[in-house]
Amino acid sequence: MALVAEKVSKRYSGLLALDSVSLELPPGRILALIGPNGAGKSTMFEVLSGMRKADGGKVVLDGTDVTELPPWQRCRLGIARTFQVVRPLAAMTVLDNVKVGAFVRHHDASEAEAVAREALEQVGLADRASQLARSLTLLQRKQLEVARALATQPRYLLLDECFAGLRAAEQDVSMQLVRRLADQGLGLILVEHSMRIVMRLAEEVMVLHHGKKLAQGTPAQIAKNPDVRAAYLGARDVVG
Repeated sequence: MALVAEKVSKRYSGLLALDSVSLELPPGRILALIGPNGAGKSTMFEVLSGMRKADGGKVVLDGTDVTELPPWQRCRLGIARTFQVVRPLAAMTVLDNVKVGAFVRHHDASEAEAVAREALEQVGLADRASQLARSLTLLQRKQLEVARALATQPRYLLLDECFAGLRAAEQDVSMQLVRRLADQGLGLILVEHSMRIVMRLAEEVMVLHHGKKLAQGTPAQIAKNPDVRAAYLGARDVVG
C-alpha cells in the first residue's frame, strides 16, 4: 500500500522539469519535498494528482496504475491535494465550500453535509460552518482548503505550501493538524520552504534540484548532506 511515482519525467518544451524521479509514500507517513524554485516540486504534485500527464514513467496508487487517469478519477481513488494560493468560494458558507469536496463521493446532500461537518471538526472550523468563506483569516482559509480536501476522503494528501504566510504560532497549529492526520493513517507529501517546519514535521525528505532527485533521507541526514547545502540550504545551520 503506497502512492508511488516510478521514474517520472515531465518536459515543458525544451525544459526537463522532472528527470526520472521516483518516490514512495506509505500510509501514515509524512514526506517533505524541498528544493529551490524551479526544482520540479510543483510539477511532481501536478503529475501525482493528474493535472498534468507525465511524459515518462508511471504513477501507482495502492498497486493500481493510475498514470492515464484524469484528476477526478484519481481523487475518487484516494488522492487529494491543496493549492499554494487558496481560493475559497467566497460568497458561499464555510460548510458549503467543504460540501463541494464531499460530493466527490456522496451524491446525497445530507450524507455530503455529514462528511463536510466531520472534516470541519478535524481542522478546527466546526464553529465557523455558517460563516461566509470571505470572512475567514488566512489561517482559517488554509484550514478550509485542507477540510475541502479531507471531505473527498483521501488516503493520500498533497499539501502545497500550506504554511506559507502564517505566523509561527499559526504554523504550530497547522503542524499539529498535519501530525494528527498522519496518526490517523493518511499519507502526506508537503511542498515546503521553511526548514523549521520540515525538520520538526517530516519523517523523510526528498530534495529536488533542476528536476532531478538530489538526495533523500531523514531530516537530520538531509541537513548534513554537503550536496544539499551547496545546492539549496547554504552554509547556515538548519537544525534548531
